[in-house]
Amino acid sequence: ALHGRAIRSQTPLLLPKYTDIFIDVGGRDTDGLRAALLVCDACLIPVRPRNPDVWAIPSMLTIVEEVRSVRECSVFTVLNAADATGQDNVEAAQYLTSLVGATYLASPLVNRKAWNSTFAEGLGILEYSDAKARAEFMALAQQLIDCRMQ
Repeated sequence: ALHGRAIRSQTPLLLPKYTDIFIDVGGRDTDGLRAALLVCDACLIPVRPRNPDVWAIPSMLTIVEEVRSVRECSVFTVLNAADATGQDNVEAAQYLTSLVGATYLASPLVNRKAWNSTFAEGLGILEYSDAKARAEFMALAQQLIDCRMQ
């Protein structure tokens, strides 16, 4: 329920209560994004395998680098709303792998109806009946955990 600059001041107050805190600030340069980057240990940048989304990544990494001058954090990218198959995924993944300053996580989240249906039913993806979507999410979570342990 935190927004904008309050993320920076209020998140540290939550640390005694929680092992992990996830902050979703959207994909725009906002006060909330910059505040979250100042308190995070890791930043996950979901990228749709479409040219406008891929082309925006260097700008996002520039923002992250500005914040990294104040506080170090790990940066990861992942394909989100990816096609079930296709060359767009391959090309986007190759590009994301080549970026300096971010680690590409090869656990794409495919654009499945389940993601929209969970909202309508008030469920998380792990509670929903789509085994493929659950498996994709768990694979991504495991990759993040593995990177955190390194």
